[in-house]
Amino acid sequence: MKQNDYLILGAGYGGLTIAALLAKQGCRVTVLEGHQSLGGCASWYQRGDFRYDVGATTLSGFAHNGPLAKICQDLDLQLDLINQSIGMVIKLGEKKILRYANQRQWLKEMVRVFPQHEEDLYNVWNKWEKISSLAWEILPQIHSFPPQNALDWLRQTELVKLKNAKFLRLMPEVFFSVASSLPPALADNREFRQFLDEQLIISTQGNAETVSNLIGALGLMYPADTFYSVGGMDQLARGLADKIQSYGGEVLTKKRVISIEKSASKYIVTTQNGELFTANKIISNIPFWNHLQLGPTSIQKDIAQLNRNHAKAWGALTAYFSVKFDKPLESLYYQIHSSERISRTHGPSLFFSFSDSNDRQRAPEGWQTVTVSSHCLDGESFQRGGPGYREFKKDFAQEIEKLFKQAFQEYAIREMSKLEVGTPASFERYTGRYLGRVGGLPHGKFLEMLKFPSYQTSDPDFFRVGDTVFPGQGVVGVITGAYHLERFLNSRFS
Repeated sequence: MKQNDYLILGAGYGGLTIAALLAKQGCRVTVLEGHQSLGGCASWYQRGDFRYDVGATTLSGFAHNGPLAKICQDLDLQLDLINQSIGMVIKLGEKKILRYANQRQWLKEMVRVFPQHEEDLYNVWNKWEKISSLAWEILPQIHSFPPQNALDWLRQTELVKLKNAKFLRLMPEVFFSVASSLPPALADNREFRQFLDEQLIISTQGNAETVSNLIGALGLMYPADTFYSVGGMDQLARGLADKIQSYGGEVLTKKRVISIEKSASKYIVTTQNGELFTANKIISNIPFWNHLQLGPTSIQKDIAQLNRNHAKAWGALTAYFSVKFDKPLESLYYQIHSSERISRTHGPSLFFSFSDSNDRQRAPEGWQTVTVSSHCLDGESFQRGGPGYREFKKDFAQEIEKLFKQAFQEYAIREMSKLEVGTPASFERYTGRYLGRVGGLPHGKFLEMLKFPSYQTSDPDFFRVGDTVFPGQGVVGVITGAYHLERFLNSRFS
């Protein structure tokens, strides 16, 4: 039986990133993935000639020397990407808003849509851009947030001293919400607030009332740093896996973990097919809720407390189909606001992601694949095969098709394929995530952020990465978290 320095549980982007970084340093690393494909809830599936991203569909984190720029540089990853000059199109009632990547163009677009608020819009969006830029400068240097002990607090204090002026400028933004930082006229504009809330739910899992101005600024600026991954989101996952293997590590699929035990100073991990793996240390990319059943016993008190703090989380309702248009789209990403709430979703918007019209790895000529996603409440109410499940999926598909035809009729829809629907039960079945919870934990203000899970646990040799670990939230967040953990492990074990 191979003895590993680290077993990484789950081949999502957090797990793959930390595995690649450790393998590059010469650590003996094995990644265990329960599904047949890589990427976790940002993976893919094939239907005939069509390749669909199942969830997260954009890459960001390249601006300001962000975490994706850093991982590509550190591992010499060459990705085939298309920069999106229009990161998103938002259809809000009769209004169509082009979310330009360029800040000057974006401000002009905002003023065009909300002309009565010109001065306020310039002030608030320029402030968010500055906050975001400064946050990306400081975030990579943070040690263990939220702090778990006196040493962690000391490290934060030393960083504050080192970067005193910059920290002082950012600190107020942690304690106040996005809504409380808005000029009164913008705060009272219902249409602008709806636009703002639906932008924030995508990137922060919260809204203007609940999210701190610091996290909100990061979330609101992400469409300015949007890239399309040619061939699908898993291009990065495959690149990371190749690097792990080139450094002597292993990435094993169809190895779903069913139990974790600690014996003396090593861990024994059992998979669904009865195989055993051992390691000195564990890094779990699995959501912490799963460990209530998986173990090990050494972290159960820790997990129980996290479960109390985060008893509810978002799931996703998704739809997949392909389409032919006679007229080109302005962007590959659209947020459509419906005049009515969509069945069993959190609110009135849907996010549509299209494959590039020239991407022959995703669809035949003339076709584009479409992934539709929306937040829904906890997955407990979606039981596969339960009463009304099939009927709901059929009705939801019809609802999405109707809304799509209304919202995209200006592009002259020539042909559409049949829709497939995904629910939290689908995500639970394929990814193993507890109740199909995806997207990470909602961010809040400072006191709520202190309850966010850290990469450390009550077991000194058991660590966490992924979207239920600070800072969470998409590929950019989990790669940032992996870098935080790498820094900690190097300082502790080097």
